[in-house]
Amino acid sequence: MGVLDVAPGAWHRTAAAWAALAGELERAGSGLAGGTQALATAWPAGLGTAPAQRRVGDHVTAVRDAVTLVRRVAAALSSHAYALDTLRQLAQQDRSADELSSLGARVRELEERTGAALLANRPSRGARRARSPEEVAAWWRSLGWEGRERLLREQPRVVGRLDGVSADDRDRANRTVLAADIAALTAREAELAARLDRTRFGLPPLLAALVVSGALPLELELQDVRSRLAGLLAVRSALTGQPRALLLDIDPGSGGGDGRAVVALGDPDHAQHTAVFVPGLNSDLRDTPGNLSLVSRLWREADGMTFAGGDVCAVLWLGYDAPETLEALSYGPARAGGGELAPFLDGLGAAHDPTASHVTLVGHSYGSTVVAEAALRGGLAADDIVAVGSPGMHTDHAAALGLDPRHVWGGIAADDPVGGSLGELSFVHGEEPTDPAFGANRFVVDTRGHNDYWHAGSQSLRNQAAIVVGRYDLVGLVHGGLPSTGDSQAASSLGR
Repeated sequence: MGVLDVAPGAWHRTAAAWAALAGELERAGSGLAGGTQALATAWPAGLGTAPAQRRVGDHVTAVRDAVTLVRRVAAALSSHAYALDTLRQLAQQDRSADELSSLGARVRELEERTGAALLANRPSRGARRARSPEEVAAWWRSLGWEGRERLLREQPRVVGRLDGVSADDRDRANRTVLAADIAALTAREAELAARLDRTRFGLPPLLAALVVSGALPLELELQDVRSRLAGLLAVRSALTGQPRALLLDIDPGSGGGDGRAVVALGDPDHAQHTAVFVPGLNSDLRDTPGNLSLVSRLWREADGMTFAGGDVCAVLWLGYDAPETLEALSYGPARAGGGELAPFLDGLGAAHDPTASHVTLVGHSYGSTVVAEAALRGGLAADDIVAVGSPGMHTDHAAALGLDPRHVWGGIAADDPVGGSLGELSFVHGEEPTDPAFGANRFVVDTRGHNDYWHAGSQSLRNQAAIVVGRYDLVGLVHGGLPSTGDSQAASSLGR
């Protein structure tokens, strides 16, 4: 088979199908975890209690491990498809017979590497489980420089998503992926636009899609390609505007999702204090510049409260498909996101240097429900939880989140329609974290609306920054009880 005979489209469709399967598994696992949360309360004692709880936990873990393996398969297939796109484009140019032969050899090498990646991540019945972030970190360090460099060259899509790999190496891998995806989508956009121009016969796009056979699928694919490309270009623009940014994850949105992007400002592998910001409703890749700008304000404000400076990291974590407006009443996206957030936090800890790190989760709007779902699983690798503009956290009591309630914080603007101005919404996502009955600390908010909690110079921003660096004495409270300054490590023992 020649290079021009390869079919990247089939590989793209297969990758999308595996990515969609991972999404379905995530939703099934979230449903299982959510449906069995009340088991300990409903069946608190008896001979079968402990075995039943262990069995449920085993099933939840098995589904989570399967999701990890399936996502790695999807990443390997997607990487293969984009590489084939590039090789085919090269072959379509004027090439000598020797050059075409060389490209054919590269196709065969690609097939061997992809085959090895698929075999390494093949799901099986109980014979294999996904490596934990701690195991990944130990494995990555054991490879040596040459082994790591080889994998960064050959499997950047796989390496870039592995929780436990060092931040610098994930950044290198994901920037390679970002550049390759932008190039492939740009080429595909041009190809689709040219094909549509040839089929439209001068008709307007909408009319052509309705009356010309084959035009509608091309039009829909072109819209999808342009949407995904716009998201990736927004991520690239955001990285360009933040020279100290590290790209810890990137996905253009294959399989029908909106895409994922995780960006760190500062050094998460050595920071003494790390904030992880989870955005909410309607967030997608195109919002990355704006979201990263507010994360940057939190980062700089917090770093300015430390003695030396330079020991704070802030992470924008869009590692889940944020719901659209009508889906915001559902628990599904939060549960799927919580299942991804928890291992990401474990990965931060596994890749960190031997010194202690104080980790704060900041959830905005629906993002606070994602944080809550990660916490409700137990063993959350975080010291403080901050919820701003939250509709509720899927529990009526802060203590259920697994931290000392003094390390759970809520903030709400008086005119925020999600919680403040619309009144009590506990029938949707549970008790709002700023209500006294919830048992958390409510900090002073002096900003207005739903999206301005990180306004420069505001007390809202200063309060969050003080929590991030463990300067609890600087936090202005409406009600609650402040933990002791320097108590962040005590909180760690409760939350991990």
